[in-house]
Amino acid sequence: MDGVARDWGTYVLIRKNGDSWQIVSIESASSAGASLVNPKNRTARDGELLFLSEDLKYVSVEFSPLETSSLEQAKAGRFICFVFGFDELKKKDFRPNACNSDLTSSVEKLSNAAKQAAGAIVTLGITTVAANSVRSVDAVKVVAAMESARVIPRVKYYRYTKEFSAAQSSEQLQAFINRYRNDDPDGLVTKAESSFGARVEQERIESERRVLEAELARQRQEREAERAQQERSRRDEQARERAAQFRQSLQPGDQSHCGLVIEVKKPLVKLQTMIGEYWMRIEQVYPAGNHDCRFINGQYIY
Repeated sequence: MDGVARDWGTYVLIRKNGDSWQIVSIESASSAGASLVNPKNRTARDGELLFLSEDLKYVSVEFSPLETSSLEQAKAGRFICFVFGFDELKKKDFRPNACNSDLTSSVEKLSNAAKQAAGAIVTLGITTVAANSVRSVDAVKVVAAMESARVIPRVKYYRYTKEFSAAQSSEQLQAFINRYRNDDPDGLVTKAESSFGARVEQERIESERRVLEAELARQRQEREAERAQQERSRRDEQARERAAQFRQSLQPGDQSHCGLVIEVKKPLVKLQTMIGEYWMRIEQVYPAGNHDCRFINGQYIY
């Protein structure tokens, strides 16, 4: 919309009360989600939505693209202002000076100088545009509203308390202490400093615990791998013993891994295989199901 990311910063909902303004709600941009930002969740009576950048050097009045026509939007009690550049310009009932925000004023576009003046207000958000006039956010009105509602100090205090509540690690506590050491209205820096040492010690203990758990897991994995290897070796030895006993007592009619034993002439044995009768060395013969039987181009693969 205006080139300023909304991922970081603060949304402030302000409402006019007679000649003064008051803050209705404050939310971080990262946590606002579908509440303040979503125009469906508020009407014009709820107030005006401001966005303040993280460094508080940029302010904009937030108007979202209209989802319906201007008349339908007005009947719903919502602002009928929109951000220049969207498809609302094509709506049949588009009215250049219909924006009902208290923070806007009409600016005549009679010259390049006037256009530049209107463009200078774009950093605070622009609303409706026509061929001869533009209704733009009025920077003077915005500043006056912010001063009346004490937006900047309230946003600073909001961030101050929110950052303290969110400071869980020693790194976060130290960052909070460094940032607010000279601006600590509620003594939260003192609280952060008092808990900093205990948090560092807790993190040291947790780190040592994780190292110990990792070492125990490594040792456990090594033991399991060793037991698995021992089990494989035991099974291999049992298979070798079965094969040796089978070969020692081999007789015609026995079933081998490659088929029926037809004749035994040590050190050879004739088998009825998948490719027909085949002679192989007796040490190549295994009990049925104890070894694979493979032939390639008529040759047994041992």
